[in-house]
Amino acid sequence: MMYSLNFWLRHQNHTTEFGTPIYCRIKINTKTADFFTGLKVNPEHFDKIRQRFLVRKNKNYFVENEHLDNIFEDVKLLIVRNPTLSAKEIKDLYLQKEDLPTLTEIYKMYLEDVIYKKKLKNGTVLKWEGVLSHVSKCFGSETQIDSNSCISLYDYILNHTKSKNNHAVRCVQYFEKALVWAKKKNLVNDFQLDNSSLKRDNKTDFRYLEDYQTKQLIDYKLSGTLEEIRDLFVFICFTGFDYCDLQDFDGTRDVDFDNKRIYWNRGKNSNERILPLFPEARRILKKYDCELPSVTLKTFNSTLKIFSEWLGLRFGLTTKIGRKTAGMWLLNEGVPIEVVQVILGHKDIRTTQRYYARILPKSVFRATAHLV
Repeated sequence: MMYSLNFWLRHQNHTTEFGTPIYCRIKINTKTADFFTGLKVNPEHFDKIRQRFLVRKNKNYFVENEHLDNIFEDVKLLIVRNPTLSAKEIKDLYLQKEDLPTLTEIYKMYLEDVIYKKKLKNGTVLKWEGVLSHVSKCFGSETQIDSNSCISLYDYILNHTKSKNNHAVRCVQYFEKALVWAKKKNLVNDFQLDNSSLKRDNKTDFRYLEDYQTKQLIDYKLSGTLEEIRDLFVFICFTGFDYCDLQDFDGTRDVDFDNKRIYWNRGKNSNERILPLFPEARRILKKYDCELPSVTLKTFNSTLKIFSEWLGLRFGLTTKIGRKTAGMWLLNEGVPIEVVQVILGHKDIRTTQRYYARILPKSVFRATAHLV
């Protein structure tokens, strides 16, 4: 058996502000296997012939050189003790010894160290936490990251849940951010992900409730949870709130009935907004003495599906459709799009223009009445 061990710099597309990654190459007979050593270096500070850090450049480099020496001796010992194993098998055996965190543990650490410290809205945090279940079930106790890790997660979400493409792509994007963070923290071996084929679908048809459909929903004689969820959805249709906004909203604190205003910060923007308190929203607030009912997201969404059937819709109701209904209602009533932008809490007016600037027949006849 012929073998060799070498350390080399991986320059192409991998050099960052933290330096160029150093790889170890195991060669047994004619087969090779590479793995990331966990170290990066300025190429000018590395002796490629001796394959060591230049201590004359930085006296603290002796620590990195000791790390490389330990890798060399540990891998060499594995080769000597396991003469029948291939280069890849030796690499896998060594990396297993390194006690790397699992992909699930990496994602949990990212939540703890990054997401929870950002003070995000509850709804946004729930989205990040929701990906954890997919990661755990997909990868189990796996520690190895390869170019297909994101593709594997994407395929799992599509094939083992009822999720569609856009949801799966978003989950993969969250997961990828955690992996990139772990790489910067040297918690994992270096890797290059290949997820260029994952793309979100083009936006589907713009869906919202027509005025008569919203009125039909309001007029239903309901009771109990059905009535509460109907009222919450109608409140969304006349405020532009999202589900996570409902969780943080306090009618006794955020509403001025005398001046017919809602003082609200949606959370994505730092500035507080002053919203009009429209009659339907005011009616619902007074109905519940300013304390809106609280229901779980699962119950809320499942009940909205029932309403979709009652209304004879070809699509399922969601809180997003409630927001779109609010935007379209305002535009249909002649409210300028700049005002709609403020009410819906869009930071960039192009977002409002892209999703809500639909010209309805009612608006056409109003705008051209003086010409007829």
